[in-house]
Amino acid sequence: MNEAFDFLYDCIEDLHQLNDTTQEHIILSEPLSKRLCRFCAKSIDEVSFRDNTHVVSETLGNKRLFSKYECSRCNKEIFGSKFEDALGKYVLPLKLISEVYGKKTSLTDKDLRTGHRIEYRKNDPILPEFDGDARKLIIDRIDEKRVTVDNNEMTIQYKRQRYNPVDLYYALLKMAITLVPFQEIERFMSTLIVFQAGGHEIEIDRGVMEFQPGFNPFNGTNVQLFRRKQQQISEINYPYMVFKVSFGNFSIQIPVLADGEFNRENQSFKWHRSFGDSLIREIDFENMEPYYTAVFSVLQKELDEDEKRMLEEALKKYGYLR
Repeated sequence: MNEAFDFLYDCIEDLHQLNDTTQEHIILSEPLSKRLCRFCAKSIDEVSFRDNTHVVSETLGNKRLFSKYECSRCNKEIFGSKFEDALGKYVLPLKLISEVYGKKTSLTDKDLRTGHRIEYRKNDPILPEFDGDARKLIIDRIDEKRVTVDNNEMTIQYKRQRYNPVDLYYALLKMAITLVPFQEIERFMSTLIVFQAGGHEIEIDRGVMEFQPGFNPFNGTNVQLFRRKQQQISEINYPYMVFKVSFGNFSIQIPVLADGEFNRENQSFKWHRSFGDSLIREIDFENMEPYYTAVFSVLQKELDEDEKRMLEEALKKYGYLR
């Protein structure tokens, strides 16, 4: 399945179930005498550091993997307020499909103008008076037609909030660079310099998304970093590293170019496949992808008049229906 990829690359980082809060934290650090920020190159004498910062964004479910080499300013002003926003807006439909929870124990996609709303809760029922077990609510107007049901299949068209696709790329690249081993980081100085300037100066490359149906096929939130084999160093048209993060039903992969690999003609990108029958599509980092459409198998139930009345009362009580 991955013969061509395995010929070119070795996996040098492979961390699994980063969403599992029952397991110990993994803390990445560097063998330096003084704490230094990998991204702005300032020391603890110049900038402040939190105890630990997320290597993989918490919005993807990461609760366990942290680093000690990202200062508070880079974490908040560069990555948190800018790149993280684009990532969150892009992956929200994917998280709803897979029920991947980040910082909060609820997921909400709503349109105040139309009243369209999708809400999932991890623990608490949404309408306890009507159904003590139901933790999902979908409200759609007939004229919107973002949700349709036909022959026990429900099709949902998720509409993303506006995001900057370049910032999405940088959010993923930042995770990759954070994961790069200390002894390899000098190969990526051009990327680090761009991060110090706030991004948007690196040639934007392609990415791929892999989708596998079923319940939690990737078994949680995971991250992998692949490095081109030294004996294949002549294969200069392939990026030095490949970064892969998986969560729920999805994985996302991007090439991680080392210094000297930018602006090359005929640059190729081999990606790692997790399942032989998964669906693969390219991610556009130059244009916003406003919609994501998914199809679910469902069982339909017709409510009687009393149940309809109870549902209406519950929806009004919790502000879902006026």
